[in-house]
Amino acid sequence: MIWSKRLITSIKTNCSRKNVPSLSSFSTLPSLHVSKDVPTHIIFGANTDVGKTIVSTSLVRSHVQCNPDQGKGKVHYIKPLQCGGSDEGFVTKHVSNLNGAGDGTGAGWEGHTLFNWDTPASPHLASRLENKPMSDEQVLSSLYSKLSEVNSNSNSNSIAMQEHCGRLLIETAGGVLSPSSASPDNNLPKHANASMNNSSNKSSSASWGWSTQADLYKPLQLPAVLVGDGRLGGISATLSALESLIIRGYDVHGIVFIDDNDGEHGSNLPALREYASRILALRSGSGRSLLKEEGSIVSLPPIPDISIPLDEWFASNEVVEQTARLDDFLCQSWRDHVDVLQGLRENGKESLWWPFTQHQGHNDNKITATVIDGATGDNFSILHDNDKDGMERTSHFDACASWWTQGMGHGETSLGLAAAAAAGKFGHVIFPDVVHAPATELADRLLHSKSGPGRDWASRVFFTDDGSTAVEVAIKMGLKKFVYDREKNGKGPLEEGIKLTVCAQQDCYHGDTLGVMDVAEPSVFNEGQHPWYEPKGLFLSYPTIRYKDGKIGLTPTKCIGQDNRMFNDIDEIMNVDERLKSDLYSHYCDQIQSEWDDYEEGDESFLIGSVIIEPILLGAGGMRFIDPLWQRALMDIARSKDVPVIFDEVASGLYRVGVSSCREILKADPDIAAYAKLLTGGLVPMSVTLATEDVFNTYLGDTKGQALLHGHSYTAHPVGCVSSIHALDAYAELFEGGDSNEDNTKAFFDQGVVSQLSKLPFVAESMSLGTVVAVTLEADSGGSGYTAAGRSLPVVQHLMKNGVYARPLGNVVYIMVSPLTSREECSRLCGVLKDAILSLQQ
Repeated sequence: MIWSKRLITSIKTNCSRKNVPSLSSFSTLPSLHVSKDVPTHIIFGANTDVGKTIVSTSLVRSHVQCNPDQGKGKVHYIKPLQCGGSDEGFVTKHVSNLNGAGDGTGAGWEGHTLFNWDTPASPHLASRLENKPMSDEQVLSSLYSKLSEVNSNSNSNSIAMQEHCGRLLIETAGGVLSPSSASPDNNLPKHANASMNNSSNKSSSASWGWSTQADLYKPLQLPAVLVGDGRLGGISATLSALESLIIRGYDVHGIVFIDDNDGEHGSNLPALREYASRILALRSGSGRSLLKEEGSIVSLPPIPDISIPLDEWFASNEVVEQTARLDDFLCQSWRDHVDVLQGLRENGKESLWWPFTQHQGHNDNKITATVIDGATGDNFSILHDNDKDGMERTSHFDACASWWTQGMGHGETSLGLAAAAAAGKFGHVIFPDVVHAPATELADRLLHSKSGPGRDWASRVFFTDDGSTAVEVAIKMGLKKFVYDREKNGKGPLEEGIKLTVCAQQDCYHGDTLGVMDVAEPSVFNEGQHPWYEPKGLFLSYPTIRYKDGKIGLTPTKCIGQDNRMFNDIDEIMNVDERLKSDLYSHYCDQIQSEWDDYEEGDESFLIGSVIIEPILLGAGGMRFIDPLWQRALMDIARSKDVPVIFDEVASGLYRVGVSSCREILKADPDIAAYAKLLTGGLVPMSVTLATEDVFNTYLGDTKGQALLHGHSYTAHPVGCVSSIHALDAYAELFEGGDSNEDNTKAFFDQGVVSQLSKLPFVAESMSLGTVVAVTLEADSGGSGYTAAGRSLPVVQHLMKNGVYARPLGNVVYIMVSPLTSREECSRLCGVLKDAILSLQQ
């Protein structure tokens, strides 16, 4: 086996660096054709020197030999990264004499080496040693361009069949987790580099970051072939490589070994087949069982002694027959894979009940479902119908952050590994009267860490399953504490006929469970949804912050009259401590007090038992940014009445608007707060309700009936807890680490650019804080509120055509990024949004 590597590295060709497009985002990559007629696989090795290139050569030869008789089209072999020697040259040498072609060119195949270095070392070392950096983005851009170029020939009737692309093989470098090339542009938190251990020399090439091979090629969403290790000890190496691919989302279609020359230990093939045939099957990220079919795990005979020409091995009956069977199996697996993808939309239409979706549009074929085949970083991999034999794959930025959950990016390997570690150690365990490390570690971070939203005010963490139930629990806690305090303070129990309610904001939305639906005014979200709905609260109007005609100010509302109050900048508005001295604060307090008193003194015998607010950002209510001074005034009035204050920070918390908790902006603490969405980094459902010790103590007593009797089967599930620990640590490093004093509420979207958006035609106002930018379009004749999408839909459609997946909220178009999204990408997205709005003029 070592001999084969020596031979490969001895054949050197001059493969020059190709021109590489400089792209600011993977979402601007070209589309790729996915065709049943062009089976495509990416070939990984369990380690270096296991025979990847020999297997690749065998597959190329097999395809070329079948091509004249079966019209399969040309096979393209692509080697993205080459260090020392030329694997493409090796393939050329051993395909050159097939079908009468002297040099291998035009013989039913074509090779492409995209980047090469002279140094026979790992790409991350070679690129550093030769001072030839190559970033992940550059590698993927070049590879995408090559795949797009090659695939463009597969449907051209003007090209002879033998020139059509009929097979694509991409061979990686080294092992599954071997480093890719290094570059100073590989500077994201996911990249490995030496600067952590060499802080004094961060400008050196040692600080250039790199990814593993398996992480680098994830955005391709291609099925894999794993070349296993046939040597003694190779079973473990192969299974480790296999699991590394699976946990990164690869659909592994096959494993192939080259048996070892030393036959004393026997072939590794039987052991791998036995492992794969277990009742508890290996499974891909798409849910497909892996390596169960006959022919999915095969071996080739040992490589002969160096004295025997390798051509004889390639031409032997055993190698030819085994490789032909393997290639047939892989090609059929590819066709089955494409069949599944093509059937997803119709199958889903017949069996799924989508949330927040009027299915009649699907039944009438007026709208079609989006097929998402995977996601990496900020981007979806979306498939579009093309023809009967294939689809088009495009990359789209997830501008709704998958319903506001994305914190660490889609498919983030470190997060997946953290969750898998918890699943492997615990699975799930019952939680009443139980402690386990993931739950206690997470509680400690939430309550005591620098980035913890409960730091300095909360003492208890109650685990729930999603944002809606976290708020349900919060309301239970708040109302219980209110009643408890009344009795403790000598006011006695509630008088008969008193209706205990809450005070909330107009346009609020706290979830879809029965209780929290009642904590909202009648709207499309609750009216007609079920016959039990009954609004139970005082819902106050509120002033919002926005840019209007390029200037920042407050919207004229009932709270401030029609006075269009303007400010110098966003900092002035966010300086709540200074604004507490203003007449506006007094006005807010008087207005809230008056409405509160009128509500409680009315004929309905209402009594407010809790105040619940969505701090700063009103999400589903239209991405509205509320004046923090008004919310502070509401909190102060509640305090004066001994009414508990609840923060629903399901959407706005954990750095969505740039701070861990909006208490940092409001300069006041709640009694209870709910968190979800960003909590687990965007991976699994979990929520928490934080409370003060006073709230906790209201449930202490001698009977179980006095306890908080709420929970669900998966309370504090370890997978969610460990995912949350991992995410919170990442947020702490990103937002609280280092010496930077950057204001994270303004760190993502340039306020000057956002202000200019408000000057565009058809725009009523714009605003941005943290990871959110929102534009409110002028309403047309199509209605108002959530149903007013006459102008927003064309904008969203334009965004989709330009690589941005967005969903409108009525006449509001918003873009929400993750905490890991680069500032350059945020700038690019604002440009795309501007163009989309201007398209309304056309």
